[in-house]
Amino acid sequence: MSNRIIGNPGRYIQGPGELKKVCQYAGIYGRRMVVIAGQRAKKAIEDCVNESAKSSGMIIDWVDFGGECSDREIQRVTEIARAKGCDLIAGAGGGKALDTAKAVAAKLSIEVVCVPTIAATDAPCLGLSAIYTEEGTVQEYRVHDKNPALVIADSAVISKAPARFFASGMGDGLSTYFEVRACVNSNTPNQYGSRQSRTSRQLAKLSYDIILQQGFSAYMAVKNGACTAAVEDLIEADVYLSGIAAEGGGDGGAHAVHNGLETLPETKAYYHGEKVTFGIFVQLILENESEALLEKLYKFCISVDLPVTLAQLGVTEATKEKLMKAAEVAAADTLVNMPFDVTVEDTYSAIVTADRLGQYYLDQYQGARHKKEAAQ
Repeated sequence: MSNRIIGNPGRYIQGPGELKKVCQYAGIYGRRMVVIAGQRAKKAIEDCVNESAKSSGMIIDWVDFGGECSDREIQRVTEIARAKGCDLIAGAGGGKALDTAKAVAAKLSIEVVCVPTIAATDAPCLGLSAIYTEEGTVQEYRVHDKNPALVIADSAVISKAPARFFASGMGDGLSTYFEVRACVNSNTPNQYGSRQSRTSRQLAKLSYDIILQQGFSAYMAVKNGACTAAVEDLIEADVYLSGIAAEGGGDGGAHAVHNGLETLPETKAYYHGEKVTFGIFVQLILENESEALLEKLYKFCISVDLPVTLAQLGVTEATKEKLMKAAEVAAADTLVNMPFDVTVEDTYSAIVTADRLGQYYLDQYQGARHKKEAAQ
């Protein structure tokens, strides 16, 4: 009987205002911390972090994030961190900044702190980094020896970020349930080479249930800059539950399709979770899922403004040549983890069908909404 391995951050902390204590929390791991952050993230957290450093005596060195978690960026930041003599790395912002921080910490053999300022992906808790080319295409997933030592999700900061990021996180979170289910059914090992634990499977289902039951309410709150109990639950589902479940479960069709879509230049402006959302429907069509479930998920995704068609991902001229290119990449990626063989032609057919179904439900949903508004 095979073993069961679950990755987990050393400590996960969530709540409004928790960033005001970031250096007190991180102080047990080091006394000089390099913080990698993009401009948006730095603006959102700089005052809190600097004030926390002042009161704790920690030295902070800010490094502007270059935009891609690439080998070149990792090496650049590693050299800066080494020159500063830091003993702790922090990443702040979205998944790429956090993945860069994790990769730098791994090279320097020091601990890493993840500070998501958006809940757009489940990257903060993962013990791996998605490495991209300079052009922004996924190159590899680099597994590290350990997960982040500390994750601080300040819900006051996250709820003030653009709602599109929040919705993207829901798309990424929804995919986990279906991808873990596929890996269990195909007996595909997780990234640790172990079988999926009952815990991973249950966390994936819990994340899925929270998103479907409270996602719309939470999205409406975030659109208005509010932080409600539903928002707190969604942050936990997207950042923590989905991350731990995905790492202990494995990837299936949705992320493979994301990687395929990444090869199309038109999709570059769209977020990870948005492309993964479309991938969910491609996977479910390959699995011949029920129309009832497809309709339920299409309507939910449309309600929180997640893209369900190729045109909504920028692919307005979806030629067979383009889609076959994406299908070839996807079929050779984690679609191999499905519990049945998936050909390039199968993948192409599922992409086309997902797009047409998405347009059908989009027309239906928008038509019903317009009728309701007219009646009022």
